[in-house]
Formats: sequence, C-alpha cells, structure tokens
Amino acid sequence: MRIQATSHKHIGRLALLALLAVFLAPPQARAHEEVSIVFHTIPWGMVRGQTARFSMFNPNAPTELERPFFVQVQLFDASGAVIATSDEIAIPPGEFRSIDFDRNGLPIADNPGGRVQTRALVRYRMFSIVDRSKMIVSMELIDNNAGRTTAVWVTTGFFEVVPSRNGQ
Repeated sequence: MRIQATSHKHIGRLALLALLAVFLAPPQARAHEEVSIVFHTIPWGMVRGQTARFSMFNPNAPTELERPFFVQVQLFDASGAVIATSDEIAIPPGEFRSIDFDRNGLPIADNPGGRVQTRALVRYRMFSIVDRSKMIVSMELIDNNAGRTTAVWVTTGFFEVVPSRNGQ
C-alpha cells in the first residue's frame, strides 16, 4: 500500500511540473494560436477637408516564427452606426501600416458648422501570443489642404521610461 501512495504522489508531481513547463515556456516555443484584440478609441470631431489616419505597429521581431498581424478599422457616428470600414491589412513583424479615412468621403451629414463626431474600433487578428501592452496604435487628424497633422492621439500604456545616460 505504501508503494502505491508514493507512486501516486510522484505522478502528481510530474504532472504539475509538465503543466508548469507548458505555461512558463517562452511564447516562441508555444503553438501559435489565432488571437483577436479590439481597441476602442476616444471620440473626436472632424470637419470637411480633414483625414483621420490610424497607424499601427507590429512589435514582434522579424523571425521565421512570427506572422503578420491583420488589422481592420471601423468608424462609428455619434449614434453608434458604422459609417466606414477599412479593408483588413497585413502588418509584418517589425513594420507599421496606416489606414486613412477622408472626412469628405464619409457618408454622414454635417452638423451645423460642418463638424462631425466619430469614434473608431481597431481590430487586430494575429497568430501569436503577444503582450497587449506592446501594441501601438496612433491616430492623427490631418489637414488635407496643408498636409499637416493638426492633432495626434497615442494609445495609453505604450510609453517607455528610458533612463538618461548620466543617471539623472
């Protein structure tokens, strides 16, 4: 009887070690699974002659194991109706891509003064295990005539504190 109890404890410990090895293995060693992440932006206003540009970065190092992210952006009006949807684009590891929405092409009526409130949903689809805090999305509002950026929003949580060279 004592031999059986000892072997059951030994099997239980081995099973626990095997589970820990699976969960503590580096992401590259795990099987790649499809993961979807959705990011909702803050609302903003646009007027005719402006373009909203969404820029997304794939922070993974370019290796044979990593695949591209697939990203799609949807715009919503103030009532929550979808007013525009981009094509799904691929972003290879270590690269970034942008998606533009020109206000002049959006199918919504102007409010008095020409201003329209909108918000966006950015959907990432990927086949790797990624720390969400490293995913970078920025949105800029561009004046079409001047070609200048008039406003920039960067998603929170993506800033890194870098110590100065002299330790201050």
